[in-house]
Amino acid sequence: EIAQFIVTPIPGSAIADAFRGYRDYSELTFSPRWRQDYAELHRRRLRQYAAFFFWKIVRYPHRLLRNGINVFRGRFETKMEQALFRVTLWRLRRWWQSVRAGQETGRAQAESAPGSHEVNENLKVP
Repeated sequence: EIAQFIVTPIPGSAIADAFRGYRDYSELTFSPRWRQDYAELHRRRLRQYAAFFFWKIVRYPHRLLRNGINVFRGRFETKMEQALFRVTLWRLRRWWQSVRAGQETGRAQAESAPGSHEVNENLKVP
């Protein structure tokens, strides 16, 4: 399991005065995008995650397979599996909502189209 956070100041802490750039305390999060060095720190964090998963695949491929199975089953042994499940579920829900919204929009457009309620005389069964 791996979790890496970018340091962000907590008001009143010893390092709080070392940071500038945020406008409001609500910006003090695990991903402080307001920091000038955020892009570099984010790239480093992604490289470290990639290295972690590379070595996990090389040394413990069965664990990675088990992680995937646990995510699909919804039974978690690690916080990483739980986070992956939540992100995946969230994206699936967003995708499904956009599909349904598209269907509703298409249906509404078809119903409001001129002549959509008129019966075509050529298609009537005698």
